[in-house]
Amino acid sequence: MQEQNLSYSNEQNQQIELLKIELEKSKNLLEDERLLMENERNKRNTIQQKLEITLQERTLDF
Repeated sequence: MQEQNLSYSNEQNQQIELLKIELEKSKNLLEDERLLMENERNKRNTIQQKLEITLQERTLDF
């Protein structure tokens, strides 16, 4: 009986470790996605700023 419990406990520990690994992978993927989105947002902001400056310059030309 004790051996059976030990085996079950070892199995549970293995499952827990696998779940921890999967969780870490998911966290890493989410962080990568967040960084990509942040980078894209920064690019859009830069483009927006350049467009606004260009518009202001053209408006001043008139």
